[in-house]
Amino acid sequence: MNDKDWSILLTLNETSNITKAAEKLHISQPALSYRIQQIEEEFSIKIFTRGKKGLHLTKEGEYIVDYARSMTGYLRQLRDRLSEINNTVTGELRIGVSSNYALFKLPVILKDFMKLYPDVQIIVKTGWSNEILKSFLDEEIHIGIIRGNYDWNGPKVIIEEDPVCLISKDPINFSDLPNLPRIDYKTDPDLKFLIENWWKDWFSQPPLIIMEVDKLAACREMVLTGLGYGIIPRYMLNNNDNGLYIHDLKTPKNKAIFRKLSMFYRTNDLSLSVVKVFVDFIKERKHQ
Repeated sequence: MNDKDWSILLTLNETSNITKAAEKLHISQPALSYRIQQIEEEFSIKIFTRGKKGLHLTKEGEYIVDYARSMTGYLRQLRDRLSEINNTVTGELRIGVSSNYALFKLPVILKDFMKLYPDVQIIVKTGWSNEILKSFLDEEIHIGIIRGNYDWNGPKVIIEEDPVCLISKDPINFSDLPNLPRIDYKTDPDLKFLIENWWKDWFSQPPLIIMEVDKLAACREMVLTGLGYGIIPRYMLNNNDNGLYIHDLKTPKNKAIFRKLSMFYRTNDLSLSVVKVFVDFIKERKHQ
């Protein structure tokens, strides 16, 4: 087995689907199936079984996937340490970022960072904040830029605190909200939980959700056309949204409701120059 085999095992475990894993790994489905068969023959075991919902690990499969995960981590550590030998800021920096931050703000940040450190190779993983946190805790990434109130006992930098607000095309009466059409959207559990708790603090009946879209930006566009109101983080608004009525969410005690955007990192990783300079870069940028 080698690092390519480790990647195959981990990707199959993640997707539970041969076709999806092959697409993600950029190899053909027959080649992927053949390689799994070779590994199974090499160790005289069965790694996966097929079920109605896809592939499932056998007991032996769980063990070999854990091994692949550990070896992948050791290989990353080896590459990280070897990149430090020449005492220059070079090597691979792995960052996990919540999807909307990656879409709206990260490109400019990375552009400015790469001007200062052109020899750094940056690998970016995007997803829901809870997914990025898992990748960070599994040490798949050096830096986690995560939106929401997630626990992390190690070092972190609060990049910004963003209010959550209600937006509408026309003026609305707060007491009428349960009877007004709302545009909802798919989001990470933390924001969903925050909005649900806010609603329960003010209303005893459920909201009138007329549609659910897949992205925050789509929700904003629906509101702009007058189809209903939405509840979104304020950072999603821009200069083209001057025609919207915007109300920050508040608790019954009249306190504004915020979501934190934090950068999580590990103290041990600061020994890597690529991590240290990025952490320092974000800290300095925050105070500009």
